[in-house]
Amino acid sequence: MPGPKFDSTVFTVNGDHVTLKTVPKGNSSYMLDFNCEGYKSLKSSDEINRDGKSFYLSRNFLNEKKESSPSNKEKIPFEEKKFSLNGAEVLISCVLTDTGSYMCNTHSATFGLLQSAKSIKKDGKTYRIINGKFLNVTDLERNEVSALFDREDGFPGSVKLTIQGKDTSSGGLIINPEIFEGKTFPVNGFICLIDNRPWRITQNSRGIWSNVVSSGEIFEIFRALRRSRDDEKV
Repeated sequence: MPGPKFDSTVFTVNGDHVTLKTVPKGNSSYMLDFNCEGYKSLKSSDEINRDGKSFYLSRNFLNEKKESSPSNKEKIPFEEKKFSLNGAEVLISCVLTDTGSYMCNTHSATFGLLQSAKSIKKDGKTYRIINGKFLNVTDLERNEVSALFDREDGFPGSVKLTIQGKDTSSGGLIINPEIFEGKTFPVNGFICLIDNRPWRITQNSRGIWSNVVSSGEIFEIFRALRRSRDDEKV
């Protein structure tokens, strides 16, 4: 007995036009071809629409969402709002909530850019993403820098450090501490160069921290190094 005859049908999946091989089942359901590449890429969380109707995926069927469906994502009044991601202006589909945070449309084309952004800003405020879709105001920023360490301290030379703080140009918490795994911190910490300036890296119970070395400390560091060399000559 021959199988069902599948026809190509265009749906909107997460805002993009996608062609699926289907067989209509009544007015509110489509059976999908298991072997269709489009079917293999579908997920139950996708927003699927056609002819003004919304559908949900159930095995290899697309069934129309009824009013009783728990999903009402299409009713959220998302708007395109301009954010600065790493200094570049990007339109993010979101809605301002009563708490002052933004709820983002996770199915929008630009939502993925938020996940990798080191800096998210709007109207002079800095934001961080929480619970996977909300942008909350924060006074903390992140900055990735190249730090040059002394090889005698067991470092490969230049390493990437990600610093989080109110003003990352002057220091903050290092949020990729795995770089220091297996290292024994000296009492006064490690000294490295970032942007040709000496920085001190220290550790305490709250994490690993970076701070710019002051001019007075620089003098003391060089004086200590000079004394150490003189002792070695004796």
